[in-house]
Amino acid sequence: MIVQATLCEIIHGGRLLLQRKSAGRFGEGKWNGPGGKVKPGETPLECVIREVREETGLTVSRLTEQGVVDFYFGEKQEPDWVVHIYATSSFKGEPKESDEGELKWFGVDEIPYTDAQYRVLTETTLEIMHRFPRISLDRIAGHDEIAPGRKTDPGASFDWQRYRGALSAHLADA
Repeated sequence: MIVQATLCEIIHGGRLLLQRKSAGRFGEGKWNGPGGKVKPGETPLECVIREVREETGLTVSRLTEQGVVDFYFGEKQEPDWVVHIYATSSFKGEPKESDEGELKWFGVDEIPYTDAQYRVLTETTLEIMHRFPRISLDRIAGHDEIAPGRKTDPGASFDWQRYRGALSAHLADA
């Protein structure tokens, strides 16, 4: 059975509200937007409004659907989860933590990267370097280095030493 769920990106003053899921919860220890499972008879929009209120104490409005993401856990024909992603900068109230987890506002350059993101980025970069041999470690840079003052990605929370170290280790083994 496919689980229908929602997630909400709440943006205020250039910051994004994220929730670190509590122990024992799906996504435990990970930062994510508030949201949850769609109840029978409920639309995804109704669900996201309810879930945000339950998890953060905020009453959101003027939500825009950003897309739908299918999650597959293993080799299957149908997704395990279908998640409707919404965004808003319109809300009432002050964020209040719930049993779901800790809440924190992050600047877009402060969002923490996960081990999985570093792993996939390293694998993807190695594949690109293999296909385009003129790309070397010293030619890899972020937008913040190419257009300082105008671009900031990947942001201050990105660990360049970790990323370049992983690339160097794989290249040394090759």
